[in-house]
Amino acid sequence: MRAHLLHIGKTGGNALKHALRPYNPGGSHDIVFHPHAVRPSDVPLGEPVLFMLRNPVNRFVSGFNSRRRRGRPLNNAEWDRNEAVAFAAFPTANDLAEALSVAQDSRRAEAVAAMRGIYHVKSSYADWLVDVDYLRSRRDDILWVGQTSRLTADFERLKQILGLPIECALPADPVASHRRLDTDETCLSPVGIKNIERWYAADYPFLAFAAEASGDIARPGS
Repeated sequence: MRAHLLHIGKTGGNALKHALRPYNPGGSHDIVFHPHAVRPSDVPLGEPVLFMLRNPVNRFVSGFNSRRRRGRPLNNAEWDRNEAVAFAAFPTANDLAEALSVAQDSRRAEAVAAMRGIYHVKSSYADWLVDVDYLRSRRDDILWVGQTSRLTADFERLKQILGLPIECALPADPVASHRRLDTDETCLSPVGIKNIERWYAADYPFLAFAAEASGDIARPGS
């Protein structure tokens, strides 16, 4: 049976693909590796789906830094006009996060435009998953939901579900897994964190769904 690995941006999809491809096919499912554009609604009813989620604050920081680097060193995607303007105005993720609540109207408007213009930053989980009610309607099709914060443990659970050998492992190479660089600034101030949590407030119910469902969604032989 096919299983569809969806790639929600900045949640760990590159690491999963790198780990699973050498062992596919070979487990209980033939994995279809999808690009960012594919949503659960594109997957036929009755076919299993796999995907990852991540805390929205961490996903924002990762997405900002990835686009600031133009996706390098793994990729090389030039900025569009909106991104060029955004990164000229906001050199760090914290600069942008804090500016969402500044008193100056023009600076706040710049921040909102940047949030809506930077690829990865402008997306939300609803762009892929619609809403929690939709996920519940596809519950029988969701074979596994991983969370980036516990990827090592969740990946071991995925290997059991797919019947993959112990040799199957997440990449240690930071380029292959598209991890951040040591030079990336990752800290947000308390104000910045609060602003980003508010901006992505609609994403948190999806994390709650993943936490609720992970115990009974991920079941060998399903």
